[in-house]
Amino acid sequence: MVGICIGIIFIIAIIVLFRKKYKEIKEQSIIIDECTNSLSEALEGRYQVMEELINFSSGFLDDENRFVVKLVQAKLVPTNERQFVEKELVAELKRLLLMISENPELKQDKDYNTLRIDLAKAEKIIFEHKNDLSRLTKEYNSSIKSFPANIVALLGGFKPKNGFNTEFVTR
Repeated sequence: MVGICIGIIFIIAIIVLFRKKYKEIKEQSIIIDECTNSLSEALEGRYQVMEELINFSSGFLDDENRFVVKLVQAKLVPTNERQFVEKELVAELKRLLLMISENPELKQDKDYNTLRIDLAKAEKIIFEHKNDLSRLTKEYNSSIKSFPANIVALLGGFKPKNGFNTEFVTR
């Protein structure tokens, strides 16, 4: 009888532990999703500045359409897959800024200077969200690999998550 009671207590303790770990993992996953959404919003802010830069330099660009296509592609891709498109988009943006800086008329324009400041602000926000997402993802992935969370993650269908990498123009 005592053995059965000890066994039942042990099983209940295991269930409570697994339930607690499940809640912890689920909460981490939700926080990462929220951070990903915040990063997506920050990227949209940078895209808006890029659109304004395109409009600002309209008529001076050799291949404006290529830049617009890259921008539209980046907007259509889910955030967790966007880092591959981002690299090409930032390269186009660097090329655009170089072209503007080589044109004295555009470079001296106060609207251009305002756009550069807006771009720097947008990239600062992206940088902060990217760092938060990287930290949270690393903690989450480490968490679901350790015992007993690895068993809970396996049973709960939790999979490792990817961070986000992007290039920066103003860094």
